[in-house]
Amino acid sequence: MLRRLQPLAVTLTLLVAFSMVVAGVQPIQAQSQTQTRAGASVTFSDQETNGTTVTVDSVNLSEGGYVVIHDSTLLEGDAFGSILGASSYLEPGQHSNVTVSLDRPLDSDQTLIAMAHKDTNENLVLEFNVTQGMEDGPYLANDEPVTDSAQMTVVQPTTPEEPMGNETATPTPEDNETATPTPEDNVTAPELESFEVSNLSAPASVNQSEEMVVNATVSNPNEEQTTQSVNYRLDGTVLSRFDVSLNASESKLLTLTVDTSTFSPGQHIHGLFTRDRGEIATLEVAANDSDVVENESFIVLDVLAPENATVGDTVVATGVIANPNNDTVTQEVEFRFQGDVVDRQEVTLSSYEVSNVTFSVNSTGLEPGTYYHSVFTRDLGQFEQINLSEEPGPAPPSDNETMTPEENVTEEPTTEEPTTEEPTDDVTASISVSDQSIQNASLVVDSATLSEGGFLAVYQSNSDSGPGEFLGVSDFLGSGTSTDVAVPLEQPPIDNESVTVVAHMDTNDNEAFDYVTSGEMDDTPYLVDGEPVSATATVSVRPG
Repeated sequence: MLRRLQPLAVTLTLLVAFSMVVAGVQPIQAQSQTQTRAGASVTFSDQETNGTTVTVDSVNLSEGGYVVIHDSTLLEGDAFGSILGASSYLEPGQHSNVTVSLDRPLDSDQTLIAMAHKDTNENLVLEFNVTQGMEDGPYLANDEPVTDSAQMTVVQPTTPEEPMGNETATPTPEDNETATPTPEDNVTAPELESFEVSNLSAPASVNQSEEMVVNATVSNPNEEQTTQSVNYRLDGTVLSRFDVSLNASESKLLTLTVDTSTFSPGQHIHGLFTRDRGEIATLEVAANDSDVVENESFIVLDVLAPENATVGDTVVATGVIANPNNDTVTQEVEFRFQGDVVDRQEVTLSSYEVSNVTFSVNSTGLEPGTYYHSVFTRDLGQFEQINLSEEPGPAPPSDNETMTPEENVTEEPTTEEPTTEEPTDDVTASISVSDQSIQNASLVVDSATLSEGGFLAVYQSNSDSGPGEFLGVSDFLGSGTSTDVAVPLEQPPIDNESVTVVAHMDTNDNEAFDYVTSGEMDDTPYLVDGEPVSATATVSVRPG
């Protein structure tokens, strides 16, 4: 009795408990007793069964595979839950009287369906369930699974009739011979022991998109060859069921490859099970990265850096970085020179905040020429070009100049008492800053020369042109000349008023500006003639 099934448009979606949704399975009228297309045929006859095994009359598989037994819920669309059992791997060719053990014994008469399956991944293990239909799918004929159905009549084992009433059953000897009962006549062969499961190994955790490999050893404790059903379950649901044949006392390592791309995040329990034995383990599934809402990359609004510098200068580049997200985010910002990473900084910005990130590179040892440097965020960035020229040497005399020796001068004796000359202070600094319009809360200093390194601090100018309220400070600058130094401001200056930029030393050599926090004891200004080295500029403030 044959039923042909519409194409198994099997849409497999694993939810929290790996529930399987199968669409498009419908029965149509029987046309013949045997399917012969698509390189496979199945013949399955009505039969009596004790409920634990069924026999498929014949299976012809052109490429080898399996015969899988389904109950009638297959016709309602349950392509996986309907599986009652499957044969072990069958070599290509014709097979007769194939016995299939049932994982769920039949307790009533019913119709079963035998379906021919391929071994698409050639691992000799049926993985139609565990791969959610992606592997070991059915043979098809005219886009329909190759199947046959049969009516199963469940026959219970018979027991000897007991004597009626008070009668006593006594053996009757014939021809004066004594009837001796034969042990084999009434003794039922003992049931074989269940296969054992040991050495289950599987990852303790996987990402949702990873394939997971599960290994376990199955052993036959019996003293004869036998075939038994093995199934792999997750959260109680059978994902794969297959027959395993083992010789007496043989053990075999089974390997299953499980696709976890549709598993739900969280903890699950899974394991491999035989008739009476099994081993379990826990599995933590982490959410797929694609399911995590990722913050947008910081934006590089601008890169402030000089276009020209001299070999030996410390080049300072400032990236103007914006956070486009609606919450506080920490991301990495990096500075590269000629493609190579010079520095990386972890930057935390509040929602929609714009901030300056300053980097520096010493050009000592570089050849004169044109170089490219860049500021990168996770996904965005900008390149800038800088031209390095040779460090200037002493100027040669001009054509019209004549080098003349100094005249010999004889000093007249003096009656003045000799004086002791104070040593010359080699600590020098200079600053150049232009009037400018400020946006994105930073002031750009055109150039600064600090003989011992240090900082540039910005103050609101007082009415007497001296420094007033502290507004912000640069990062530590190395000794030498720095150009286009962006000084981030902690608070905006007064619009259309002047600010004062003061050169500060790093007196405690910790490369941190401590002038304000130390009560003006550390990191004091550079002095010339007893006055701080400073420069002023008028600024206008534009909205950011």
